[in-house]
Amino acid sequence: MIVQVKTLEGRLFKVEAAPEASIKAVKDIIETSQPELKAAMMKLIHSGKVLKDDETLADKGVTEQSFLVCMVTKPKRARPAPARALPAHA
Repeated sequence: MIVQVKTLEGRLFKVEAAPEASIKAVKDIIETSQPELKAAMMKLIHSGKVLKDDETLADKGVTEQSFLVCMVTKPKRARPAPARALPAHA
């Protein structure tokens, strides 16, 4: 089936996936068609619920008439190490 995917930026595109495809597999399909969307950083949302990787499209009621929202999280920046206190000179 053809699944419509919307990004948070408002972009709309379509991918083909079987109803029994896992959410993880759909993320991989999306990454293949849209390389800037990394599957490892992606969350798919349907009807206001974040989909889990081990669920299938059919499990969550995704149809050709519905759409998925694709949210890509930004990688977390490493926090700088706290500055060391300098010893006080007497």
